[in-house]
Amino acid sequence: MPDEHDRWSRLQVVVVFLQVRKAWWLLAVIVLIAAVAVGWGAYATVVPAATDSGGANVEFWRLLGVGSGTLPVLTLASPMHALEAAGGAAYHRLRGWVLGGAYSWIPPWVAVCAILYWGHGASGGYRWWEFTVQPAGHLPSLLLAVGLCVAGLAAYALTPWRIRHLAGTVASNP
Repeated sequence: MPDEHDRWSRLQVVVVFLQVRKAWWLLAVIVLIAAVAVGWGAYATVVPAATDSGGANVEFWRLLGVGSGTLPVLTLASPMHALEAAGGAAYHRLRGWVLGGAYSWIPPWVAVCAILYWGHGASGGYRWWEFTVQPAGHLPSLLLAVGLCVAGLAAYALTPWRIRHLAGTVASNP
C-alpha cells in the first residue's frame, strides 16, 4: 500500500501535468460549450446523410457534446513534448497513448461522422446503433456506447511500455 509520500508525489505530478496544459483554460472552454449548448443546443443544422434527400437535421447539442468530450484529449499534446518524452516512470504512468497525443481527437470525430451519416433509418427514424438519440433504456445502443467507452479506456491505458510489459510476461510464462 502506498505511503503518504507516494500519494503526495503523485498529486504533484498531476498538478504539474494540468498546469502545463492550462487546465483552467480547458475547464473554461468546456463551460462555454455547455452554455452554448443550453442556449442554442435545440437548434438544428443540416448535415450530409445517407438518406433519400442527402441530408438530415442534427441538433447542435449533439455536435457540441463531442467537442467538449474531445477537449481533454487535446491536453495530451503540449509545447514541452520533447522534455516530457524523456520523463520518468511517474509521467508515463500518468499519460495514456491513443494514436499519439496529437491525433487522439480523431477517433471520436470519425465515429460521430459515421453515426451522423449512416444513422438515419429509411422511415425517418434512427437506426439502433445511433446511440446519441436513443433513450437511455435502449439496450443495443447502451451496449454499443459502453463498448466504445471500454475500447477508448483500453486504448488510453495500453501505453507502449504496458504492451511491452504484457508481451514480456506472456512470453516468459509458457
